[in-house]
Amino acid sequence: MSESKHYGTDCGVECQIQSIPSTSDNAVNTNSPFVLNKTTHRDIYDYAKHSSNKDVFDIILRNSEDQITETTIANVAIQSAALSEDKNIALITPPTSSGLLDGTMRQFLSNESKLFEKIISVQDIRNAKDQGLKIYCFNSVRELYQELQQTKSVAVRNRTSDLPDSSRPYEPK
Repeated sequence: MSESKHYGTDCGVECQIQSIPSTSDNAVNTNSPFVLNKTTHRDIYDYAKHSSNKDVFDIILRNSEDQITETTIANVAIQSAALSEDKNIALITPPTSSGLLDGTMRQFLSNESKLFEKIISVQDIRNAKDQGLKIYCFNSVRELYQELQQTKSVAVRNRTSDLPDSSRPYEPK
C-alpha cells in the first residue's frame, strides 16, 4: 500500500510526495541504459504513472539518495532561490549523475545558459513549493512548461526495486 503525504495546496494545486512500498533496499540502477537513453523500454515510467492518483498529471521520480531525477515524460527544474543565493541563475536542474535522461531540450537550455546543474532533493522541491517558487518541466515536445498548474498535481515517487522487472514488459492490472 502506498503512503501519501500532502504538503498543502496553492490555487487548487496539490503537491503530493508519495512513496512506493519497497520489497528491497536496492534502488533502480541509475546507470541503466533504460534510464540514461531514450528507448521504448518505459517500464519504470509506466509503472510510476499507472500506480499514481488518476488526478496527477505527472510523477517526479527520485533516486535512492532522495535526489530528484526527472518526471515520467520530462526533465525538471526549479527556480534557483530554493537552492542558491545567486540571483543570476534562472533554473536549476539535477545533474545527469543523479540518474536521468539528458534530453534534447535540457541540452538546449544548458547550452543557452538558462539551466544549471545542482543536486535537487525532495526537500528542495518542498521548500520551493513553500516559498512559492515555480517548478518547471521540459522536453522537446512540450518545451518548457510550468508543472504545478491549477488543476493538476505532481507526485514524487521512489525509484525502488519494487518497480517492474526490467527484463519483461510492464502490464497494468
